[in-house]
Amino acid sequence: MPRVSIVIPAFNRLDYTRRCLESVEHLTYPNFETLLVDNGSADGTADSVRQEFPWVRVFRNEVNVGYAAGCNGGIRESRGDYILVLNNDTKVVDSHLLDVLVAAIEANPTVAGVDPRMVDYVNYGKVRMEGGPDAYGDHELTGSAPMFRREALDEVGLFDEFYFCFWEDRDLFARLKKSGWVLRHVPGVRVAHQSGATAPLGSPFAIYWDTRNFFIFMRRHATFRRFVVRVFPHWIHTTALLVYDNVKDNNWSVLREWLRGLRDGARAALSDRARAAPSFPRGPGGGLPSGGLGPTHGFGQDRAREPRDSWGERTDLEAPGVERLGAPRSGGPIPQQPIEFVLGPRAARGNAGEDEV
Repeated sequence: MPRVSIVIPAFNRLDYTRRCLESVEHLTYPNFETLLVDNGSADGTADSVRQEFPWVRVFRNEVNVGYAAGCNGGIRESRGDYILVLNNDTKVVDSHLLDVLVAAIEANPTVAGVDPRMVDYVNYGKVRMEGGPDAYGDHELTGSAPMFRREALDEVGLFDEFYFCFWEDRDLFARLKKSGWVLRHVPGVRVAHQSGATAPLGSPFAIYWDTRNFFIFMRRHATFRRFVVRVFPHWIHTTALLVYDNVKDNNWSVLREWLRGLRDGARAALSDRARAAPSFPRGPGGGLPSGGLGPTHGFGQDRAREPRDSWGERTDLEAPGVERLGAPRSGGPIPQQPIEFVLGPRAARGNAGEDEV
């Protein structure tokens, strides 16, 4: 039976993390591990989780290295054939979630990623995300609970840490599709999501990163036709509403971060260059090192070779590495033993990434 690794990044909000882990405890799938990556929380998340959920493998970054780097650190430490990246402000609604997702991805070797139906955090009957196209292109998967095939991530790389947070999920989905992989939405199981629990939507923080990374993503993945016909008109409309609402309410801090996002996004997009995506450390046979990651493989290890845009003397992207809290704990739902994988030929795939945004 394939092993599933559940990677949960967290930055504060211990209350949400507790509820997330309590829901994970009720999963019926017999072969999974859970890893929590604490991104420099100040509310004691790491220590509390170690005490209350001893079956969870806990890792801690000294500072907030960003959502993308936090996820990548957990993925590198994972041992599963499939990797479910779960936001800490989610709850598993259906206990057979992993059984259904694994069956869906196992049924087709060309499928790189699947995800469940996303519902409201309180009202499970209210659908929040069903998969499908939006103004920016195809959006089959949600970034809140995607499950990936390890082989696919080894081919195209992990989340690009240059994004820090926001748009890093769409970037990975686009790279997978351009490489010929297929993404599938699985509406038969549900995960509840409380959007913006960590970074409130409309906050200066969220506005800055969303604006900045929009330009980077479009520079990399938007076709000229789609950008002119669909993306730009929608962006103009939403931007005009954002500026109007915040001017009316005198939210000058939001407007300052929006302008800074415009500046830094344009600079980053214009200077963007092709480069190797963050990847797994390699063993002698092409798989995971038999001795584990070792001390030289810290979280966010690929950030040193990423381009930098201009936003001050020091940023979280340039923060130091990681402190590992402890060895994997016993008593979890699966035995703690490494698995190895070797890439091999697979069935021919069509060009699913054509005209991708």
